[in-house]
Amino acid sequence: MPADTPAPADPTRPRVAALALLTLAGVAVCVLIAVPFLPALAWAVALAVMAYPLHRRLEAVIPYPGVAAGVTTTLVVAAVLVPVALVGGQLARETASAVTRAEVAVNSGRLDEMAETVPSGPWALDWVRNHVDVNDEARKLVGRLAGDAALFAQGTLGAALQGLVCVFVLYYALRDHRRLLAAVRDTLPMTRTESDYLFTRVDDTIHATVYATVVAALAQAVTGGLVFWWAGLPNVVVWATVMFVLGVLPVVGAVLVWLPAGVLLLMTDRVGPAAAVLGWGVLWSGPVGNWLYAYLAGGRMRLHAVPVLVAYVGGLAVFGVSGMVLGPVAVAVTLGLIDVWHRRLHPEERGELSPAAAPVPTARLATA
Repeated sequence: MPADTPAPADPTRPRVAALALLTLAGVAVCVLIAVPFLPALAWAVALAVMAYPLHRRLEAVIPYPGVAAGVTTTLVVAAVLVPVALVGGQLARETASAVTRAEVAVNSGRLDEMAETVPSGPWALDWVRNHVDVNDEARKLVGRLAGDAALFAQGTLGAALQGLVCVFVLYYALRDHRRLLAAVRDTLPMTRTESDYLFTRVDDTIHATVYATVVAALAQAVTGGLVFWWAGLPNVVVWATVMFVLGVLPVVGAVLVWLPAGVLLLMTDRVGPAAAVLGWGVLWSGPVGNWLYAYLAGGRMRLHAVPVLVAYVGGLAVFGVSGMVLGPVAVAVTLGLIDVWHRRLHPEERGELSPAAAPVPTARLATA
């Protein structure tokens, strides 16, 4: 062949390029389909990781994988739904009671008496009466509530759908965990040791996140209960329990409890207890609670408290409630991949992959 003759074109290149484009398009469509259910998928995986030790014990007793997974799923759903239902019912009852008390106070004239006990209370009440048409604002509020009823119904339906998807994925994640992990291992461009190490980091991160959240919520409930008891508020045990459950929900939080309690104390001219309740709430929902979470989770994840807190808060900002799991997991996976690259680029430093200098115990997921 002469030197200036061009090399024959490779007929397989267009087909390879077309296959790559089709694959990328398929992946993009799958991502678009899965994004609406990202909270359900994230919580299903997190609950499966947390419930796996219990499921492993049930598998040793129940010889049928489907039955064992069904029993574990039922126990997990009961453990999550029962506290949420109790807290939701308590908040609904207290809200209805507060509305009733407010109506009675307005109709009986007690609102004026309460305003007299608060500094600048009479002036504020007179200003509201002179500048605000209460009846007109009430009609507008009713109209907004009626207009938002459809949105509320849609939100409730969406939450129910997310819950059903979460339970569905949780069941199959428990029943087929060995097959799923094997499929992920085959997909990852890693060795068995590297993939097991990555599974270890994910497992430790999820356990650390849930552990830190529960312990921080428990500390919040205990300290908040003591402050409520000192302030002379009723039903301290009930409200401490409510604060514990709300403490696990980072978007809502126990502010639904301590803020109305502090305002109620302030309106009844109990300035000292009100300051104690509001001061405790502000401190706990700010630096104290965040520091405790970062300290506990960072110790389990073997990371400094700063990246742990950034991953947690940033995950909430990006992904919503599911970000409390997705944020730390994303950081842990990224750091794990960096460790894998470091080990490959520096073969002279070959040793056991571990999140810290100390060897990491074999992961519960990796060895499943």
